[in-house]
Amino acid sequence: MRGLSSWCHSRCRGGFNVGGSLGFELDGNAKVSYLGGMAILFGNDKKFVLNGGAAVSKVKTITSAYATNQLLNAEITVVLLVEIWKLGWFVGATYNF
Repeated sequence: MRGLSSWCHSRCRGGFNVGGSLGFELDGNAKVSYLGGMAILFGNDKKFVLNGGAAVSKVKTITSAYATNQLLNAEITVVLLVEIWKLGWFVGATYNF
């Protein structure tokens, strides 16, 4: 997966800061997930960053026209799908030289 994120943080003295992160991720099929969360930064000039938060993307799922444990006719060759927005989670770590 390829992604891009950016973060902004407070300019506190010392080697510890907190901030927010925003970004996006592309999977192997060029589907986009949108990312947003918090970041913890360690270090002064060279920073080690841990971030995590929510990831939102569109996924295909079986339509609600089918019930759980429902038996289908053998003649059905195509299952109906719908696209919905789904919430997930992400974590990341970076080091800035």
